[in-house]
Amino acid sequence: QKRIKSISNHFLESQRLLYPRCNLEIACGISEVDESKVNIVHFVDKANAARKDLKVRFGAGCSVFNQELENQIEKENNLLNAIPNAFENQEFFFVLQPKVALETGKITGAEALVRWKRNDGSQLPPSDFIPLMEKTGDITRLDFFVYESVCKYLQERLRKGLRTIPISVNVSRRHLKNPLFVQTVEALILQYDIPPELLEFELTETLFLDNPGEAIFLQENLHKAGFALSLDDFGSGYSSLNLIKKMTLDIIKIDKSFLE
Repeated sequence: QKRIKSISNHFLESQRLLYPRCNLEIACGISEVDESKVNIVHFVDKANAARKDLKVRFGAGCSVFNQELENQIEKENNLLNAIPNAFENQEFFFVLQPKVALETGKITGAEALVRWKRNDGSQLPPSDFIPLMEKTGDITRLDFFVYESVCKYLQERLRKGLRTIPISVNVSRRHLKNPLFVQTVEALILQYDIPPELLEFELTETLFLDNPGEAIFLQENLHKAGFALSLDDFGSGYSSLNLIKKMTLDIIKIDKSFLE
């Protein structure tokens, strides 16, 4: 590991002299090859996994594939294999987090939060499966499961004459690539006869920062369809007031770290 770091640093120093304006970095993964008859590709994959993990956490440097990383990959693979059955067995469900008006103390809205309860009774925290599903693309199916479940819930309350409040649902960045996203959501509320003002779509700050053109196009179409829009986690990253000027939002949720 030290030798590879030394080689990397020597290379970077030579490149800085040749290209002073170019800020190069190297992310390197290492896997120890044993004397077994396992195909060399197996060890290359391990080294690549160490490199990818390093890039996510630190961006650059040198990392050795270890038991902790192997356990993490095994856990992810087990979850990946379990996701199709989880949809089939209806293991996903949503809970509602109320939004309370400080002036009156009354509940004025709620946010739908997805949960996964396995058949064995164990419940997984969203941090275990949401990032993984975003990576694989399964998040779009999960989002639409939540949208439809919320519509069914609202339809039942309307049918019984019970009080209804707007419920907010999350929009993954994966939906930006779907030109039929808004039309599909409109078809859903028509199917369940839900007024559009009862659904609020929650977009994150990073979604606007990473894909400003696509995000603004999406928010305009959602607004035209009659849905309310909120911006989540404002202030958690590199917030920009100029960014807000380009948005037509109904609600801004300010991140706690911003207030601190």
